[in-house]
Amino acid sequence: MRLAAHAGRLQKFQRWFEESVPVSLARVCRVANFRSGALVIHAGNAAVAAKLRQLAPSLGDVFRLKGEQVTEILIRVQPRNAAMQHEDGGPQRTIALGEAERSSLERL
Repeated sequence: MRLAAHAGRLQKFQRWFEESVPVSLARVCRVANFRSGALVIHAGNAAVAAKLRQLAPSLGDVFRLKGEQVTEILIRVQPRNAAMQHEDGGPQRTIALGEAERSSLERL
């Protein structure tokens, strides 16, 4: 039951986080953990982490106003997967086509 309660609390924190930051940041970040007053947020890349560090004081205020004892916000760069890095959410691949493949495509 403790694990379920902790997971529920993290989900609540994630929801509050998403409501408090711009959508562009919320898409590439997630609340990772909360322990002993320290809220850990994973950012998709270093630029996002830098922006979150600027927002950390106001984020702390949001959580405290909702009654949580957040005394520290730690930002870690931790991309979930390569798909996080692309605008459409899907993985981006480059495929080299030979002459025969290009000719086939042109006939379509």
